Amino acid sequence: VITSAYLSLNNNVWDNFSLITFYITLAMCGVLAMLFFHGYFGRNKFDMTYWGFGFPADVIALVCCQYMNIHQWGVAYAIATTAMVLLSGIQLILFAHTIMGLISRTIFVPDDKWAPLSFTKIYHYALRESLTKVSTNLQKLNNDKNNQKLVDETLGLWQDFAMALEEHMKSEEEVYFHPLRELFPGSTVTADEEHDHDAIELQNMNASFAALAKGNMSGVDTLQKNIAGFCSALVKHMDGEEFHLSFIGRKHINIEWQRSILRDIFLLTDSHKWNRLLPFLMNNLYMHGRRVRMLQCLRWATPERMEQVGRILQRNLDPVLYDRLCVDVPEIIHRHHQGAVKYW
Repeated sequence: VITSAYLSLNNNVWDNFSLITFYITLAMCGVLAMLFFHGYFGRNKFDMTYWGFGFPADVIALVCCQYMNIHQWGVAYAIATTAMVLLSGIQLILFAHTIMGLISRTIFVPDDKWAPLSFTKIYHYALRESLTKVSTNLQKLNNDKNNQKLVDETLGLWQDFAMALEEHMKSEEEVYFHPLRELFPGSTVTADEEHDHDAIELQNMNASFAALAKGNMSGVDTLQKNIAGFCSALVKHMDGEEFHLSFIGRKHINIEWQRSILRDIFLLTDSHKWNRLLPFLMNNLYMHGRRVRMLQCLRWATPERMEQVGRILQRNLDPVLYDRLCVDVPEIIHRHHQGAVKYW
């Protein structure tokens, strides 16, 4: 920009100052090229701010063409040609990403309002989806009781769901509900009663699935009916929390307090349980945006733990899903790996 502006003021006469600024520009282009090939650029999800790379490329190409117009020799032609090719490539890539963003509706769309405690609501989505999978498998099992592979899959789904529900209820009772009770005494009475009821029902369901694990297939029909009632009651409970209690968190608990609550929730659960819980949550959130938002909530509350979260996800998730998450939440990438974001 300095070179182009100076040439305009100096009647396009190339003197020592313009040549120095031009050579500095070429040196900086070399540095940027090295950073590009080391994965420094393009780590964040595409948005319209990426068009900011286009303007400097335009100016560099313009100055290179001005230099070629005055200095008629081979190196000048090579520099100008390279600059024009790079400019055309950058503009083409930006244009293609913009068109794809319009088609997929990922640009020119306002972000949803969210906060650290959005983690609990997204957790509910995963529980709903997991329970639906268990119910669907029981329906299949009722028609094919000799399918041992389906039995094992159903038991694995239930064990993960039961563990996730127990940890969620514990975190709400021991951490999340405390500030709600302080702000509005009695606001969690209904939720507390439902937790006690759900805990009893969960024990009964665990006993039924334990019988299934021992090979007792006669109770599959009864188990299917019980899971339907359990699912209906649990969904009603989670809907009530989202409609009544989440409002208190959004409107009356500031961001720093929310970060502290979510941090305490994360630290309340043992690390070996997070090794099962995090993959469970990611695999049962069928909308990718919810997976990303959940990790962003954790990043907001526990930024120093994101590499630990990333290691858990890399070990237990499908590589394609893990790579997709790394694009949106690069903090989960291991240190010293390409694209990693260092917290300290």
